[in-house]
Amino acid sequence: GGIRNVFARDLTMTNPNLLYCIRAKTNSARGGFVEGIYMRDVSVKGVATSGLNIDYYYSGGEGDGHNPTVTDIYMRNVHFQEAFRAWNLYGFPDDKIGTVTLVDCEFDKVFGHHPPTHNIADLRLINVVIEGQRIDRPEPSTPSH
Repeated sequence: GGIRNVFARDLTMTNPNLLYCIRAKTNSARGGFVEGIYMRDVSVKGVATSGLNIDYYYSGGEGDGHNPTVTDIYMRNVHFQEAFRAWNLYGFPDDKIGTVTLVDCEFDKVFGHHPPTHNIADLRLINVVIEGQRIDRPEPSTPSH
């Protein structure tokens, strides 16, 4: 199973216990798909973990025969006042996360390190600003899984 073609716009998120703005959690035992998630014109007061989280290692990992598909995730004009990290993206080496696009997104205050980006086929960052610094490409990071 899966989910596709979700549109969210003109939102204000102010919950003090908000963990993520967008989260896709899966593993190779669950499989399935998440495709065509579109979010634009959103204001987020704060997230305790990350603004965007795609994790193929949720409650498991690789090798169970049902690799997931997560692709065509699009965020435009999303403003975060605070976030621990801007994003966490963890795909499998043999099953990469597809296309993820952030356009005109701003993170005013980020408490964590550079956002981890592992095994993603196509990460597009267009006018993404983290703590006043424009980020055109993700920093390489070491896998923690």
